[in-house]
Amino acid sequence: MQPPSTQGSSMKKFLVAILALLPSLAFAADLPVKALTPIPVMYPYQSSGLFFGIFTEGGGGSVAATVPGVGAASLTTTDAGLGATIGYAWGTKGSPVAYSIEGDFGFTNFNGNNAGLALAGPLSFEQRFVVFTPFNNLASMLPNLPNIFGTVPPFPALQPGLTASNLQMGFSVGVKEKDISTSFVGVESNKVWRVEPVIKLIAMEQLSNGTALRAWAGVAFPDKGAIIGVIPGIGTTSATLGPEALVGVGVYF
Repeated sequence: MQPPSTQGSSMKKFLVAILALLPSLAFAADLPVKALTPIPVMYPYQSSGLFFGIFTEGGGGSVAATVPGVGAASLTTTDAGLGATIGYAWGTKGSPVAYSIEGDFGFTNFNGNNAGLALAGPLSFEQRFVVFTPFNNLASMLPNLPNIFGTVPPFPALQPGLTASNLQMGFSVGVKEKDISTSFVGVESNKVWRVEPVIKLIAMEQLSNGTALRAWAGVAFPDKGAIIGVIPGIGTTSATLGPEALVGVGVYF
């Protein structure tokens, strides 16, 4: 235990230190508080930043199978879905190239197995890398491009008062994961998944309200992918899925 005189001296030093800090604390209280980063409401054209969006997509492909009493040409796969996208874009003003990485989360309906589009699934995911360039830049490098594709792009009609500009063309490579459990009788959801590569040609334009509108066409390759999960026995019937054509539209913020 310290003598009384030593305790008194320590207390004085402590009070002096507190008084010395008061001006600094008062100055810190006057500093402006940094605002939280807001949720993005404009697509990052010619800049870098986070974005998100909503989309709808449909697709269909052929099936090579031997099914007694069924014509081979009549066997097809069809699905449609909707979902949400989150991504990050890299770009600079005046640059002829921009990049983005993106991920989709969606719900699909396979071959009418579910009545309507059930938000309970089946689920689907997609991850992709996209390279964008202004359409004028692409057209200058490929003079015959308009003759090949005709009117580009096939965007849906805009609402009154909205205008579009800064048409971009993008090419993406990615991977899609789809819950195909409903394709097999007696299999619960999320038990069998197909992982397949996907490529897409994307047209994107900037709207006057700051959002971006996209339309795309692509191809998925189920025969180049893999199935994860246990598939029940299906007797002597076997099937091979051909490439699946995809089309979709989306709005991004």
